[in-house]
Amino acid sequence: MSGTDQQPLPELIAATRNAFTGEEPATLLSPYRINPLGAHVDHQGGNVLAQTIDQYTILSFQPATSATVRLRCMHSDWEEHTTEFKIGDNSSKVNWVRYAQGACSALNDFKHLEHGIDAVVAGTLIGAGLSSSASVILAYLMAVAIANKLTLSKPELVELARVVENQYMGLNNGIQDQMSIVYGDTAGLAHLNMKAATASLALTPTTAANLQSCWVILFSGYTRELINSGFNTRVAECRKAAAALTSSGAGASDVQTDSVADTLGDVPAALRTDANLARIDPLLAKRARHFFSETARVAQGVEHWVAGHWQAFGQLMNESCSSSIEQYESGSQALIDAHQIAKTTEGVFGSRFGGGGYGGCLIMLCDSDKADAICQSVLQDYLRQHPDRAGIARCFKAQAVPGIRQYQPDQKTS
Repeated sequence: MSGTDQQPLPELIAATRNAFTGEEPATLLSPYRINPLGAHVDHQGGNVLAQTIDQYTILSFQPATSATVRLRCMHSDWEEHTTEFKIGDNSSKVNWVRYAQGACSALNDFKHLEHGIDAVVAGTLIGAGLSSSASVILAYLMAVAIANKLTLSKPELVELARVVENQYMGLNNGIQDQMSIVYGDTAGLAHLNMKAATASLALTPTTAANLQSCWVILFSGYTRELINSGFNTRVAECRKAAAALTSSGAGASDVQTDSVADTLGDVPAALRTDANLARIDPLLAKRARHFFSETARVAQGVEHWVAGHWQAFGQLMNESCSSSIEQYESGSQALIDAHQIAKTTEGVFGSRFGGGGYGGCLIMLCDSDKADAICQSVLQDYLRQHPDRAGIARCFKAQAVPGIRQYQPDQKTS
């Protein structure tokens, strides 16, 4: 669904399931994610913190008798709502269809597919910087796997989603989004190691004294897709910065630089100095400074999170957002305005942009006792500056949920 659609989740699930007659369909819930720390570093090998939240892709489906996919999209803002294609066909120019075609082709390259799916897909907040694209890719991959009686491991799901985004969608991103969704856990923040493609858990304190924080999300009313943003340009700049910092004549004399680094995560610590940064292009130095400082914030954030130091964690989020604006030079004016509002709102520990900052959402860590007032106050102040977003922008509390999973009709949904 678009930002203007606010259909409750149980009704949206029912709508996708009721589109079928006869045998009941299977339904997948693929949650969206937030990354409170780890902005713009995954594609350079930096670690990330993640939480899956109660916003979803909902995909109801039945196995098809042939290798054909028939798909209906319930996104109300799009002109084309249905598609049909053979697995292996990647000819569509329509982005939402390309995601489905890419997922089927990537899985078919991995394991030959005999069956497609008949499916209905919906989403609660598409294009809002909460990784609805990775969410829907994972839903397609899992649905087609189920239809072909295949079991995909978590690492396989992550890698297949990367193939879809890199090879079929033309994005030069890493594996942050799909890892965030696959490894999501209600018990804490997933601490994602991008280089090793592994995950650990930064547990949320369970003592009553520490249960004082919650997530609040402001949807700006402006959607975006990374394939239509400056995302790929920034990735290229980061790679140029890594090469420049490790090129001949770089940095400390006792550091071996026989090979030029491809990513900033591969730059040795001894070459991450102000002196070495000063000798490369100033724009590239900005990108590197953001990466180096953000990876340090992630490490500090783990310590603050498990200790329940919400204010300290929130301050790191504010620093992350400032670095995204000043060093990485991302962030729409609407999101920058929203961040400034959050910084002066009582009970907001910290905030930063969701997704790449090119549109979408502001993520806030807040005092749970003040969350309702924060939702009302932040949205009201935001709409004073952006009155054209009235009826589209919204502010809401977000609950932690498990990662991608199959829905059971008698289960409780968030």
